[in-house]
Amino acid sequence: MKDATIAVPHAYTTKWLQIVLTSLKAFKNDHTFDILVLNNSPQNESILGITETGLADGVRIVVPPEKSRVHARSLDYAIDIVDTPYLFTTDTDCRAMQDNWLDVYFSYMTDEYVAMAGWLWDLPGTDRLYIVCSAALYNMSILRKLKQEALRNENFMICYGTDLKKRYPMNEHLMDLFKTGNWGCFMEQRGYQEIFHHREGKYWMEPGCWLYFRAQCEYECAKIPGVWETNENPHVAAATWYGSKEDPFYAHYWGGVSSHNWEVAPVIVEWELRALEWWIDREDRIWKEVVDEGVRRKTLEMGLVKTGEEEKEFILNHYNVKPNRDKLLKGG
Repeated sequence: MKDATIAVPHAYTTKWLQIVLTSLKAFKNDHTFDILVLNNSPQNESILGITETGLADGVRIVVPPEKSRVHARSLDYAIDIVDTPYLFTTDTDCRAMQDNWLDVYFSYMTDEYVAMAGWLWDLPGTDRLYIVCSAALYNMSILRKLKQEALRNENFMICYGTDLKKRYPMNEHLMDLFKTGNWGCFMEQRGYQEIFHHREGKYWMEPGCWLYFRAQCEYECAKIPGVWETNENPHVAAATWYGSKEDPFYAHYWGGVSSHNWEVAPVIVEWELRALEWWIDREDRIWKEVVDEGVRRKTLEMGLVKTGEEEKEFILNHYNVKPNRDKLLKGG
């Protein structure tokens, strides 16, 4: 049995998926792992970027049930199909940077009571304080227990704040997900109490928030050193450098999913519209840095992606982008 399974939720991001898989295979670790790709966009051809280029060799590709095809729910689904002692969750817009990167994570898993190891939101002025599941290592025995705890909770009321002072019922969509079993510790949003967070007045949660807060009650959560970097123009998240910016062992570039929102719906968020051109350029640059030229050539020949200025021109003029972007640039 391998030491860990690396779970990679994927949707649309052909280049990023090639980047993360290439980097995971490029470096040596004492700890062994399997790679599991959760294909959350099976209707899209993006998965061909690995299945037709050799990058899927040694990779298990699974299409989650229809109602589990978003990040948090697909990770909950993965809990039931993983047989390794640990689970490493990574977004596609991530990159292993040096040998022994996974060993660093394992160095924090000191005993069976450590639930997770990852980068903790603790930036000055932030209103977040939890370990993000974008690049974190989890103890599978604890994940299974907490998933079952979430499933056993039959309360359809979501509660937040001190003494659970903010209460409202799940909407029909969440109730349907819960009733059909498409629920778990990454998806869980109930019982979010103020003692564990700094989000006064903000009544929503991101994947893995409840999992971190709940684990804190009973287990240990290990903080991995990291450096958060923002880009000034446009002002968006640029990267989390795990370890240090000068010598990172892992990187999360942020914006991999957001940068592809144009593929599924009109882009209406102002900061996404401002960041889109920068995201396109960065993704293409990192793709050329990491992915083998032969793989890139075949991906282009299959028409799965464009490169350079052609891709940028296509996306910025796409009907899901251009109207709102033009309005924004004109000051409308």
